[in-house]
Amino acid sequence: MSIKDMAEAHLRNVQQQIGELKEQQERIEVDIQKLSQYLQQGVADLNIGNQPAVPEPVTESPTREEKVEIPSLSLPPSATR
Repeated sequence: MSIKDMAEAHLRNVQQQIGELKEQQERIEVDIQKLSQYLQQGVADLNIGNQPAVPEPVTESPTREEKVEIPSLSLPPSATR
């Protein structure tokens, strides 16, 4: 096996790894969407009668360049006991 053959094999492995990471990224984005909706619903349930839920609906997943911000919760004093 020549150096060129080894380099080509290595690059094929890198390409395969990139594909696997992209698939994993898609699964993670779906999970983030589901958990964000769950969080929003939970906050809304806790704030019934007090005020609207603090988190805003997630409409799209952040890109690598964007920072993900976790919303702060405004819970009523009775919920912290």
